[in-house]
Amino acid sequence: MNLHDADIQSRLKRFLERRTMPKSLEGKPQAIADELGAMARIIAKFANRSEFGAWWGRFEADLGERNATRSWPSEGEISASCKALSNYSGSRIAEQGSIDPMQIAAKRIANGEAVGDEWIYGRRALELIEGGLVTEGQLRAYRSALFFRMRDMWGEDAAKKAEAELIQRHEGAKDLGPVHRGNMQIPNKRHIAGLIE
Repeated sequence: MNLHDADIQSRLKRFLERRTMPKSLEGKPQAIADELGAMARIIAKFANRSEFGAWWGRFEADLGERNATRSWPSEGEISASCKALSNYSGSRIAEQGSIDPMQIAAKRIANGEAVGDEWIYGRRALELIEGGLVTEGQLRAYRSALFFRMRDMWGEDAAKKAEAELIQRHEGAKDLGPVHRGNMQIPNKRHIAGLIE
């Protein structure tokens, strides 16, 4: 193992220590080693060797966003984060108003990519549906996958409890009424008549 691979292994282990190991790996040191090796090989395939420290910070942030369950990421999530970073250019700056999180989430859902649970349950999920960006059926598939992933990591009872909380959040968002997306800008106080004397 060279220094680059050792650095990847070390950083990956630190990242995974902050997350819950899948129950299927508990008490199986060889399976854990195999899983770490598979993850490290994917990362090594894409990692920027010349600016590895900066690359790792972006990778870890992207992976953390994709993996909203605080569990070990799948090989697919690692690969998706690596691929997302392979197109990264630090010199690019988005123009104001050119990034729409709703469009990004809808595109990820359409492509079967990972999204945070706020796009599956709750206000944001309702905004996606009411905006015609995704269907209830698409979200149903994500909800099912999220439940099975939670069940595999935490067990049946904890997964049912977490799912009930997510459903409650979603129903609470429905009770707030229809979603009206608009330009939510805070007015400049200096331009509000009579406010500043």
